[in-house]
Amino acid sequence: MKKIHSSHRMSVVDGRKGVTLVEVLMSLMIMSIGVSAVAVLFPISMLRSLRATQMTNGAILTHSVNALLDFQPHLIFDPDHDTDFAEHFQNRATRNYIVDPGTFYTLAADGNALATVFGNDPTGTLTQGFVPRFGGGLQTLTGRTAEGPAPTATTADLQALKLAAQALSGQGDGWTEILQGVPDAVTATALTMPAGTDLSAVPTSQLLMPFSGTVPLVRDPENFRVLLYDDTGKFSQAFPLTGVSGLIVTGPKI
Repeated sequence: MKKIHSSHRMSVVDGRKGVTLVEVLMSLMIMSIGVSAVAVLFPISMLRSLRATQMTNGAILTHSVNALLDFQPHLIFDPDHDTDFAEHFQNRATRNYIVDPGTFYTLAADGNALATVFGNDPTGTLTQGFVPRFGGGLQTLTGRTAEGPAPTATTADLQALKLAAQALSGQGDGWTEILQGVPDAVTATALTMPAGTDLSAVPTSQLLMPFSGTVPLVRDPENFRVLLYDDTGKFSQAFPLTGVSGLIVTGPKI
């Protein structure tokens, strides 16, 4: 009898298995679903943040308008400042109106016929979307106004009223920093800035305010101010900026 010799081969293999293409695709699909869900949250969060900002600004504007109406109730009851308090409630044609001093006096100063209307057609009617626009009854110190029975305002009057309207309709938290520095000296009414400080770009209301001779047409609207901090930087005091001369910045009280 013939013996048959057989050979046996043994191999040692790892117990882990490989992945198939189907498993890879399934994993990618699951991961893409998760990434997509997270990605959707970003625009939603941005939208919620925008709405929160709008609501906050709306609340601030509401308080500002209420405070302004407490100070000048004629903006609602007598928008054209002609002492006729009934015309805008009894006369349907003038019942709807918008008080917009900033735009009103800006357009008037530029010689635009649209100053007294809100819309594109100054000859339009209420049924065509025409709404009267009033400037809040601002007057110069000489009694001139761009609306109402007062004498016709001159170009200088309109420029002065525009400056006053900007102060009336502007918000107190809308200040923009023009210059920052550490003064060399501080007195009761002035600051002396270090040598080399360029104050040429620092305007004052006095420089922008139209005059009638040597008399200003409106009171200083204080559109520019000095903000002085203490040594710690935790406390500050604001003062109207009335003049700039060389390296000296002046105010009524500093």
